[in-house]
Amino acid sequence: PPPPPPFPAPPPTETTTSTPSSAASDVYKRQGQGGGEPAEVADEQPPAWRIGSLKVSGDSYFISGDRTNPAAVPLRNRIDTLQFGEVASARPDQDTPFEIAIHPDKYTQFQIKGTVRPVADPVYLDAEGELGGLALPRLNGYIENDLGHHFLKGQLDTRFSVKIADNKLDMENFIELHGAEVEALEGKDGPPLGTAIALLEDRDGYVKVDVPVQGQLDDPNFRVLAALNPVIMKAVAGTAALAIQPLGSVLLVGSLVADQALKVTFNPALFEPGSTELDTSAQDYLTELAAKLRDKPKLALRVCGVAVDAERSKDKKGAYLDKPEVLLEMAQQRSQVVRAFLVGAGVGEKQLRSCRPSLDPKPEAKPRVDIRL
Repeated sequence: PPPPPPFPAPPPTETTTSTPSSAASDVYKRQGQGGGEPAEVADEQPPAWRIGSLKVSGDSYFISGDRTNPAAVPLRNRIDTLQFGEVASARPDQDTPFEIAIHPDKYTQFQIKGTVRPVADPVYLDAEGELGGLALPRLNGYIENDLGHHFLKGQLDTRFSVKIADNKLDMENFIELHGAEVEALEGKDGPPLGTAIALLEDRDGYVKVDVPVQGQLDDPNFRVLAALNPVIMKAVAGTAALAIQPLGSVLLVGSLVADQALKVTFNPALFEPGSTELDTSAQDYLTELAAKLRDKPKLALRVCGVAVDAERSKDKKGAYLDKPEVLLEMAQQRSQVVRAFLVGAGVGEKQLRSCRPSLDPKPEAKPRVDIRL
């Protein structure tokens, strides 16, 4: 005999007659009276559904994590506010207002509010929010592969707006870091994050920067964190240029994200040929530079003494009469003089690193101490 309809029919009464659903009748007809294998119901549509609103209250929480990233630490988020407006399968393009406020931990708060179309294809989102008090090491599992660093300490606060339409992401972020310390990871590429923080950080240990992110979400090669690399580099280059003008130059080099490097070069401290003493002009310049370095306590510079070919003694035939070691020793003394002057002007000793002295054979080269990141 044919199987019963998928849902029980209502019991018959004197005035109503029980009939199977149209889908069940169709199955019945196609199976025939002789039984056999059940036939598939063609073009069955899922039932329409509607949620009038959703609100979570009371002592509630949810766990958030990333199954594709084993290094990411799951967070237990306490819910302060979680509410959505109407969502209906028959109206996928209807804007649904929502508001979420959670505590990922005792000292961190995340809020976002806006409209979403969760059943639209593609999904639509237009919202703004803020994150406050997040311990930066909590991000390590997410940033290590794309930024090539991890955080040792520090706090993140950010205000943001985000829009997703037609699979395109447009996001504006005002990011503020405080007390950030990072460490580069061996074997991983990324922007010079430690240098970036040193250049962007103010005297109170704050980094404040606007970070826009854009990209096509249906592009398999697009990753939000990877998109931050050129943004970070651009922000650092711009800030570095403002920070050192008119004391040097900034150059952003590299055509690929993993290749990008920041070349920041301060003007050298110049010396008279054969001298290891700072003249008035060099002292004035180093006094200005010291003021910049006091404002950037995490910025470390290399101080490299240079002797030039014009300082060497030669005979009438052009053969050198002195030994290179004598010139290198003079170059080293120059770097020590510059270092001592900067430390005396308030620059931290850990901000100044020495490098090996060198000889510059170019005819136009000047005796100097090179100062660079």
